[in-house]
Amino acid sequence: MKHRTLVLSVACATTCLSPAGAQRPVYSARLLGPAVTVNDMNEAGEAVGWTLTNGRVDAWIAGPEHPFATLPLLPGYNAAWAQGVNDAGVVVGSMTTGSLPEFGQACAWVPDGIGGYTIRLLGQLPGHTQSVAYVVNNRGDIAGVSLRPGFQGGPSVWFNSPGGVLDVSALGAPSSPHGLNDDRVMTGWSGGLFDLDTLQASPLPTLPSGWTGFQGWAINEHGELAGTAIHGGTRRSAAIWTRAGAWESISAEFSSSASVQAFDINRSGLTTAEVPAPAAHFAGINGSVALGSLLAPAEQGLWTFSVSLGNAVDDSGRIVAIGRDTRTQASGAILLTPGDCARSLGGRGPGNASATLCGSGLGFGESSEYVVVGAPAQTLGTLLISRAGFADVPAFGGTLVSFAGFLAQVAIATDGVGRFRVTIPGTPPPTTDLVLQTVLLDDRLPQRLAFTNAVLGEFGR
Repeated sequence: MKHRTLVLSVACATTCLSPAGAQRPVYSARLLGPAVTVNDMNEAGEAVGWTLTNGRVDAWIAGPEHPFATLPLLPGYNAAWAQGVNDAGVVVGSMTTGSLPEFGQACAWVPDGIGGYTIRLLGQLPGHTQSVAYVVNNRGDIAGVSLRPGFQGGPSVWFNSPGGVLDVSALGAPSSPHGLNDDRVMTGWSGGLFDLDTLQASPLPTLPSGWTGFQGWAINEHGELAGTAIHGGTRRSAAIWTRAGAWESISAEFSSSASVQAFDINRSGLTTAEVPAPAAHFAGINGSVALGSLLAPAEQGLWTFSVSLGNAVDDSGRIVAIGRDTRTQASGAILLTPGDCARSLGGRGPGNASATLCGSGLGFGESSEYVVVGAPAQTLGTLLISRAGFADVPAFGGTLVSFAGFLAQVAIATDGVGRFRVTIPGTPPPTTDLVLQTVLLDDRLPQRLAFTNAVLGEFGR
């Protein structure tokens, strides 16, 4: 039996290299729930995939602020899987009246803002009988495949184009689209890139000598790619393309039957991959490291990571992969959180907006980045700053965490995909710990206000 290792690769463009002597953050691990696969992850840290419930295939979602839950089925449907999720919590995949979701109907689960979902069937091309949605971006574009009768496969489609389900393979789009960024550029398992704005195909950047192909799994907001390099048709390796203009194998080459691919790449170039051992290694800022070695030494023997299709990383560096807690023998999706991300204090909802605060150390004069995702596009809000350790205050259907210690507020506005990002400067101690939470206008909700979770800024440490 071949042993494989899930790895994390740090293969950034020059602009994201850490300062000399910078150390990788130490991660903590948490079991999210009994998943079988991980297929995608959004910037709220919510992951999706499929699990088994008494032998039935179910779609699932879970994250730091979202307990593990299976997604609902329409009446008459028996099984489902989840393939993609965006920052607004919209999940896409397929469900079936039979037992195999891959031969079902493409669907989307759209959050209603109060804990439930509206389920939409996305359709397929005329004459086709089945479909699967693989990916959804923060502009709401949904892509996947429409399947011909009789297990004959089918073309890539844009499910919610202005004119309905559109055959984009006929326009030159790659097959099996698994990556679609917010610039609306698509990558897939064969072919080049495809732009939904222009409906134009473009070739991949020129491949290195000896590479005969590239299977794309992910594309980030800089257009950087993660996937599998094909070497002469008989060998393959996990590979990336970075904005520095360079292709790079982040693993050794393995036989064409080996399970090896880079599954995801975040805006800093951090990449998650599945690589057959003994390729897992770490070499400075450019290289790979087994996921287990990201944990504190005392924690490393408590968690093992399995070979299973899919893993993911978000822009704050959080990772979701399949593994096992050796203390309880419970297995499933494991969330790995870097130690430089602030602790969430809860308070999220109504709405689907989420916040993170990650950086080197606020209490030591170093900056951190406060990010809100999953909010309505181009809406207004208020960042509330309170002293930590005070009473929570209920308000407008939500909870303002530690708001009895309120200090200040800052007006904010989200961008075209519902994000807000600001750098929070640190101050030398002694100072005090602060709670940051954002309230936003959201006309989709009955009370018209959405609440992010609160995060603890440890300025006093």
